[in-house]
Amino acid sequence: MYFPAIKFCVTADTHNEDKEAAAGRYYRQVLSIYEEEPPGSASKLRDALEQAETDECRFIVICGDVRNHSGANSDFDDVINFIDEYDYDIERHLVMGNHDFPSITRAVWLAKTGKENAYYSFDHIKYHFVIMDFNYDVNGDPYDTTFVDDRKYYFPETERQWLRGDLDDNPDKITFVFCHQKASTSGEKLGDAYLCLEQADGDAFRAICERHGRVAAVFQAHAHKSDYSYINGIHYYTLMAAVDGDGDHNEDGIFDEGAAENAYAIVSINTSGICTITPYASVDDQDKWETTSFKLGGHMSGQLKITIDYNKVTGALTDHPVLVTGDNIPDNFWNYVKSDGSDIWAQGVVGSEMTVWESEVVFIDVANKKLELWVKVPSLSSVADTVFYINYGDTALDVTADTGVWDVNFMMVQHMNGDPEAGAP
Repeated sequence: MYFPAIKFCVTADTHNEDKEAAAGRYYRQVLSIYEEEPPGSASKLRDALEQAETDECRFIVICGDVRNHSGANSDFDDVINFIDEYDYDIERHLVMGNHDFPSITRAVWLAKTGKENAYYSFDHIKYHFVIMDFNYDVNGDPYDTTFVDDRKYYFPETERQWLRGDLDDNPDKITFVFCHQKASTSGEKLGDAYLCLEQADGDAFRAICERHGRVAAVFQAHAHKSDYSYINGIHYYTLMAAVDGDGDHNEDGIFDEGAAENAYAIVSINTSGICTITPYASVDDQDKWETTSFKLGGHMSGQLKITIDYNKVTGALTDHPVLVTGDNIPDNFWNYVKSDGSDIWAQGVVGSEMTVWESEVVFIDVANKKLELWVKVPSLSSVADTVFYINYGDTALDVTADTGVWDVNFMMVQHMNGDPEAGAP
């Protein structure tokens, strides 16, 4: 299957306001357009746009809380104008967040964004993208002119019907969804603030997405901390807040590499259908995103991260077969992998590119959680850990036995029909 290449940028919780930093939130650094900021000050949103330009992203999404609730009406305009007036012509999409009120109403928000509704969808090439709005009360009435920190969030029936219809109208398109409040958990709070949809509403949202069978990932925010979940074939990425943390920068106003406290990601799909999410952040280390690359397909795949301890490698090795067994593999793998292992494939970074690595399933017994998988690792280091990924769970895949794991020095490799964990006879 051919996948058109595409890249896009996603960020969240910019909370733009002309206001002194407080509680770890650096409001003025999002745009750095205010008189109080020193000349050449770094701009977190500019940093994201510059990376989007470098990567030739087609659009940028801010997953809610574009402005801060205590600020002026113009704070929202400033963000829109900042993106629209940036030298690189990039399409923008804004998710409605709870902090976007109260100085502007829902009607004003829609007028400024040029949308008829806060939830809508759009397409690029063969991919489908959905913007959600979870700013509703228990009766299905939209939150409008007030900001309440301890409010709960709901997914109303009208929006449920719309989402079902929208996905039904696009049955063959791989889909990405963007929302503000988290849809992957329930009951999660930070102080008095609810971080996610109410349980029944979150369940309903996930069920609709799972029914479609082509939703690859959901990008969410609101919690101001990173998180990752893989639920029934869908990847859920929670972004950190761009407003959080002091964005250290050098005298030229450029973020120092490795020191920038920012929060955005570049999402890239290559022609092999590998979707890679590259985070740019140092606040609350984005290592919580356990899976940052996966294969697109008929049904989205799961992923195992395999780390080889460099202390157990005596010297650098090239094109070395590595054995992966069923030991310590989480239940999610056994719940979704095909019984014959024909959906298993490996990938890792070579140079700076994520590539498919040759692999061979010799033995698999799902019921008893046993596996013998060989992966040809291009380079094993004795000075740094080697990381690669095992993908699984795409029912549309039928990977044939790979004979490229073993080099030309092997005349023949025989795999006896036995249990690899039973020991020597």
